[in-house]
Amino acid sequence: MSGKLTALISSVALLWASPVLADNNYLALPAHRTGDTAPLIDAARQVFESLGRKDSFSLLNAGDGRVQASFTIPDQGRYDLPKFVSKTFAKEKHQIQTHLWSMSQSAPVEAHALGTNIPAILSGIGEMRAGQNGPARVLLIGSPLHWKKNDPAISMRGDGGEILVPSDGFLMGSLLLSPYGLGVDKETLKGVTVHFCPVLPDVTAHEESALARFWAHYIALRGGTLATFNT
Repeated sequence: MSGKLTALISSVALLWASPVLADNNYLALPAHRTGDTAPLIDAARQVFESLGRKDSFSLLNAGDGRVQASFTIPDQGRYDLPKFVSKTFAKEKHQIQTHLWSMSQSAPVEAHALGTNIPAILSGIGEMRAGQNGPARVLLIGSPLHWKKNDPAISMRGDGGEILVPSDGFLMGSLLLSPYGLGVDKETLKGVTVHFCPVLPDVTAHEESALARFWAHYIALRGGTLATFNT
């Protein structure tokens, strides 16, 4: 993991710990590692410790969008104490630690092989937020390339390793044609701010800009905001 990415993860984690609260907080981490996992583990710890009363937290697997752990802190004064939160939600904290431990023990893989399923992650968050209008934050750490080995037509990594960014037509198309389509997902990310810490090999400035623009547009069409994206 590059020093640049490590610094970015740390800065976003500190931002998360700021007094600006959100009702719902989501952290998506890869199931496999691409290098040193210490910054990821530290980011998860900072996010967990920054939670306060009425906050909810969900840890998602960035590979498939599945929820690994989820809980909501009651609106009671005793939960202002971090130690009480840790004790009350020991089970959930163990689930988070288990995911992080499994990730740290896995064999390193190339970033594009992580198979980060960003559409599944954000669609899942939209479903969990159904009927909710409060602010939410998403910290997504993983590859910004939607990649499926057996489906090159929708993959963002070519056979030769080149980065392929879909056209805007995919964003307005049907979900039957690609996972990038809008479908019925309009406004499902309303009030959601996404911070993206991409895990990716060296890319050109043009490729970085194209990826940031694509995912910003994808999120904006659903009512959300991409606040951070920096490879």
